[in-house]
Amino acid sequence: MLQTASAGLTPQYQQYFDRQLLSYAKPLIVTAQFAQKRPFPKNKGATSIRFFRPDVPDRTRVAALTEGIPLAQFRDITYTPVNVTLAQYGEAIKITDIVSFTDLFSTLDQGVRLMGEDAGVHADFLCVQQVATLGSPGSANRYYGSATSTPFGRYSSYANLQGATNAEGKMKIVDLLWPFARLTITKAKKPEGAAYATIIHPQQAYDVMQDAKFVDVGTKREGNTVAGNSIFNGEIGTWYGNRIMVTTEGWSENAAEGTYDGAITNASVYTAMVLGREALGAAIMAGQSPFSPSIIVNNGADSGNPLKQFITAGWKAYWATVLLNDLWAVTVRTASTYIDAT
Repeated sequence: MLQTASAGLTPQYQQYFDRQLLSYAKPLIVTAQFAQKRPFPKNKGATSIRFFRPDVPDRTRVAALTEGIPLAQFRDITYTPVNVTLAQYGEAIKITDIVSFTDLFSTLDQGVRLMGEDAGVHADFLCVQQVATLGSPGSANRYYGSATSTPFGRYSSYANLQGATNAEGKMKIVDLLWPFARLTITKAKKPEGAAYATIIHPQQAYDVMQDAKFVDVGTKREGNTVAGNSIFNGEIGTWYGNRIMVTTEGWSENAAEGTYDGAITNASVYTAMVLGREALGAAIMAGQSPFSPSIIVNNGADSGNPLKQFITAGWKAYWATVLLNDLWAVTVRTASTYIDAT
């Protein structure tokens, strides 16, 4: 008896496409949450904004009084300006009419989602760049590691850190003590009044989380949403006055200080950032925020597209990020013992 089997009917079979898209890699961005976002109103005839920082209290301004004798000197009041000029950024996609007619995966919706994520990653990186290139090399920049031959594992130069082995140059939890002390000395305010924001790479976290002094965030404030004590996005733990967060979009270097090299998986130097409140700011034109971009869809015919053969969608933002107070930001550069086997 003859039997009809699937092998003989191969031409009639189609390949089934699962319309549920697979999960995809998403960056962990945390730096932008600490930027003080200030609105920039429209129609003011300006493309730049000036912030003003008032004087700090100074006990030496107080004088002893003598009865009946007026003061010889009066207290001056000054404001330190911080200027930033806005810049425009944007992105667009183009989808043909044939794709629209035969679309299986809602390409327009996927494009809008992807552009929104692009905007967020780009904006976060501009915030990272502001801090990572802070006065490099400068008083707010330190090079640390585990070498016992240097005081507290501190290296005197970027070149010395690069020349160290990964084990000598790895981050230790105690390396965060100097940033804490410096920000306290400069009277930096703390985000949410709780602790300074410390942002590190996964490679640095690989070393820090092996330190016996590291305190996992889950053992301290899990589920605690009391004001000033909530868990920051990306937070993994604490140490004294530092709340430690991990980002996949940090600043790494493999050639020269201040030169970003994100293509290097096993970079030679990783930059951690420690921030006080209002160290970083963002001026955003009304309706032009990269953190919640407005999508512009053009699906009509015009002189450049008379037959409606494609539609476009995109976003634009007009904004800028700036260090509002460079005394309230610190960078700590280290190596890492993490090695990507690939």
